[in-house]
Amino acid sequence: MRNRHEKWLWWTAVLSLLSGVALTPTLLELVAPLSGQWERLSAVSQTYGALSTLFSAVALIGVGASLAYQARQARVTNDDTQRSAFRELLLVAVADPELLVCVDPPRPDVPADVARQLIFTHVLVMQWHTEYGLGRINDDGLVATLRVHFRGQRAREHWATRAVDWRDYATAVGEPRGLRFTDLMDAAHAEAAAAGPPVPVASHYAADSGT
Repeated sequence: MRNRHEKWLWWTAVLSLLSGVALTPTLLELVAPLSGQWERLSAVSQTYGALSTLFSAVALIGVGASLAYQARQARVTNDDTQRSAFRELLLVAVADPELLVCVDPPRPDVPADVARQLIFTHVLVMQWHTEYGLGRINDDGLVATLRVHFRGQRAREHWATRAVDWRDYATAVGEPRGLRFTDLMDAAHAEAAAAGPPVPVASHYAADSGT
């Protein structure tokens, strides 16, 4: 909705500018008989010719910028759609043990229930990566989220086994913001490890009282 409103304002401004330029000769013809200052109006008309060329160039630049912006938004939407589809595939694997073997295992000695937890953790990190890559969350917001995230046992286990893969991928595709995301993840993980042991999975929730 916001992007549509911004494009509407932009096109309104461009059309208003072009309309003003187009109507200038008509206004000069209306003013000329009243003023009688033909030489002055002639100079104004010549100036108008130069200005109209300048305004037309500015309008063309604006149209080009608008098209480039729309192309960028289309790429962002396409990337977001692809990542969402991949997240859905991972969630399907988490829900179906028979499909779990299709996902790259974190370690060969990990039980199936732990593997599902690590894959779900991976989905969470993917979501933050997408939000950060699209500029929907800044460095400070991501760091605040990760400080809470890395208190947990599975969160630390996940990043300990996946950090290298994330960095290798960001480097391979030439994604500076992806590398920055990995740096922030590494820093938050190291900070959490230095602060002490994680909260064990068994301690996340109170024991069932049986009532």
